[in-house]
Amino acid sequence: MQISCHDQLAAIKAALATVQNNQLIILTGGLGPTVDDITRNAVAEFLELPLVENDVAKSKIESYFKRSAKNISANNYQQAYFPDGAVRLDNQKGTADGFYLKKNDKLYLVLPGPKNELEYVFEQHGLQLLAQNQEPIIHTYKLFGIGESVVDQSIGQYLVNTKELTSGIYVSGSIISIVLIEWQTTVKNQQIIANLETIIKDKFGDYYYADSDIDLIDSAVQQLIANNISISFGESCTGGMLAANLTARAGVSAIFKGSVVTYADSQKQQLLAVDSDILAKYGAVSEECCLAMLAGVKKRFGSDMSVAITGIAGPDGGSTEKPVGLVYIGIDYRGNTKLFKEQFSGDRNRIRNKAMLFTYFNILKLLE
Repeated sequence: MQISCHDQLAAIKAALATVQNNQLIILTGGLGPTVDDITRNAVAEFLELPLVENDVAKSKIESYFKRSAKNISANNYQQAYFPDGAVRLDNQKGTADGFYLKKNDKLYLVLPGPKNELEYVFEQHGLQLLAQNQEPIIHTYKLFGIGESVVDQSIGQYLVNTKELTSGIYVSGSIISIVLIEWQTTVKNQQIIANLETIIKDKFGDYYYADSDIDLIDSAVQQLIANNISISFGESCTGGMLAANLTARAGVSAIFKGSVVTYADSQKQQLLAVDSDILAKYGAVSEECCLAMLAGVKKRFGSDMSVAITGIAGPDGGSTEKPVGLVYIGIDYRGNTKLFKEQFSGDRNRIRNKAMLFTYFNILKLLE
């Protein structure tokens, strides 16, 4: 189960009450020095524990301000207080330390909110702590291209939260993760998990891509390498993102033949042999141009799989007929050609990232 709540004592305490049937409760954010950073207070009040000052945390805060030649204010010292009995988790990326404590057979793990600080504290302390205290079996099912609310409406009734088995739906960008945590292996739990896995694959087959906690691009790259399928790209609106994300993975030299970024129309003509008549009649963002780019990629590189992408990432350049977010993606796999016309939402970076992930998802689907 995942809950987001306002920076209010009552809201945080209500959220804590909601998840009391879980053995592990993780909270993130609200550990800073501002007036709305009240997570430590909420945890202390909920568990009926006093807040006590930690000398090490206090000294760390004072040293930080001394080094940075900044004036320390009274509110900064609230970061040195923790619920009585809590163990401080040192945060080398900031002044807001995390903490954990155990009470009523439950483990409370409280982490700072900023991404780099959260990741640091969790990786340095949280993972080891969880390994020492729990050895659950985690089942993860990955979906792409579907909304969280749609998933929740379809399978929410099947999700289970008991002391032995917990489940939830989590979102990261365009990726949906359905996670089951098996705290205790029983015949009943195994039946629930098997049934839910069948339901997920039946209901979301068009969006489903993995039954493990694997990155979407990693999954596609693994399939390309495992099957020795060479690939090449012709990119316009993504400006090399497809190639960059591929070459960020080790081992791709065995399958990656190359890529061209043809941002300007002149380069589409020169590097991918797109006919000037196509550009004049249909424009660079069109089905006709995308297919011409795809043909050019196939001819230039001769790979097993060829990919072309062209679109309008914005914020400028859109029109009524061709709005910002319109993207054409062509994929050819050994003569089997697929063309996609998609309308992505968001700012420029989100549109480009969605287009890139959509392309890798469909590369993966073509390999199934």
